[in-house]
Amino acid sequence: MNQEKELAFDEIDRCLEKVDADVEAAEAHGTLCGILCIHGQGDINLWLSQIVGDQDPRDLRVKEAQSVLMDLHDEAVEQLNDGNYELQLLLRADSAPLDDRIYDLTQWCQGFLFGLAAAGIKDLSSLPEDAEEIMNDIVEISKAGYDSTPGEEANEEAYSEVVEYIRLGVFIIYNQYNMALNEAARTTIH
Repeated sequence: MNQEKELAFDEIDRCLEKVDADVEAAEAHGTLCGILCIHGQGDINLWLSQIVGDQDPRDLRVKEAQSVLMDLHDEAVEQLNDGNYELQLLLRADSAPLDDRIYDLTQWCQGFLFGLAAAGIKDLSSLPEDAEEIMNDIVEISKAGYDSTPGEEANEEAYSEVVEYIRLGVFIIYNQYNMALNEAARTTIH
């Protein structure tokens, strides 16, 4: 992750703090990605209501948070749809302590699961088969903890591999679920 990523994470986290959101940046992004996996372009109002809640939209802090969140939404939609597999999970930069990054990753996964539920997925077995397997892994990762033992380099490598697995898993879920929706729409039309 580069410094630009760290600034985006910090900016989003600060905006969420200012509006007393119940989630932090990583969880908000995970929720967004879960909703996008099910609703394609995503219902931004559904996501914003889950993140910002029923706060007064005229409040300047709320307006700022919504503006930043809308930019995050647009970026995630673009990354999921550009065909280059460029989606980056919104996590702290690699310069942050590993335990903080693992915490963010578990929050991201919990947000992703919440986003799927908010988008209407109540049973993981309703997802296509490959997506269901990835989701079961994400459920387990959402419960992860960090045991600081010797071998920091191995821990860093394992963390990077898990982040990459989740990142690619999101694309698989997004593509499979949206492909299933597109096939259902074609069947209904004909």
